[in-house]
Amino acid sequence: MIEGTWLALRVAALVLTLQAAGTGLFSVLFERVLRSPAARRSGARAACAACVLVGLQLLVEPAHLALDWSAIADPAMLRLAADSAATWALALRGLGLVCILGGRGGTALRLAGIAAVLVSFSLSGHTVGHEHQAALGAILILHVAIVAFWLGALAPLRCVLLREAAGPAAQLLREFSRFAVWLVPVIALAGLSLALLLLPDFASLLQPYGLLLLAKVGLFAVLMGIAGVNRLRLVPALMRGDPGAAAPLVRSISIEWFLICGVLAVTAVMTGSFSPD
Repeated sequence: MIEGTWLALRVAALVLTLQAAGTGLFSVLFERVLRSPAARRSGARAACAACVLVGLQLLVEPAHLALDWSAIADPAMLRLAADSAATWALALRGLGLVCILGGRGGTALRLAGIAAVLVSFSLSGHTVGHEHQAALGAILILHVAIVAFWLGALAPLRCVLLREAAGPAAQLLREFSRFAVWLVPVIALAGLSLALLLLPDFASLLQPYGLLLLAKVGLFAVLMGIAGVNRLRLVPALMRGDPGAAAPLVRSISIEWFLICGVLAVTAVMTGSFSPD
């Protein structure tokens, strides 16, 4: 029960945290062409929900360490949890989300919050204490940043397609596609680098961690196929002004969102319950 609750919180918080950070990053990069208030509000809602979930993660962490719900009120377990790398990472993540929420006060505060969220992922997990910790940390931050940007872009893009005229939507999608096409090779190389540094040998691919990693690769391959269809067929059709071009693109973006959430769910279970070794 405790493990299941902890994992459920871990998955939900990971998805919403990356969506909040990614939508904030997307809004900063495409502020000139992103005019939809609804698209901006989607990031704020994700950040609010993520703050709640990160708070619940901090609350449940002592129980997860002790495998006993009573540990939530145990001073000794609270002190132990407070000193753990996971707690410090969650605390920094929560601070970053608060800064993203306060980002209306300025772009600098929003970017600082996004940076804090991204860096927090390098403070705990399998990269900490590794002989290549510095390299792994840098690659992990880059990897998480691209995933966050991709996930966070989907809700604003969908909002624009549903609420704006074809012209503004096509302009935003055209600029996003030009930007995103360079990120696909980077995310693949970053993921491959992490796997090569973390996995001790090829035989570990047949262990639970490795099998979940292969599942991630499979989902990513499907995701690449859908993104390719979007870029080569659906976005050009919208730019040509083809009638009915927006509806299939909205569906495709929704499928992309669910697939990325699936990848993140596998990642949360893989990194939370299993070791590369």
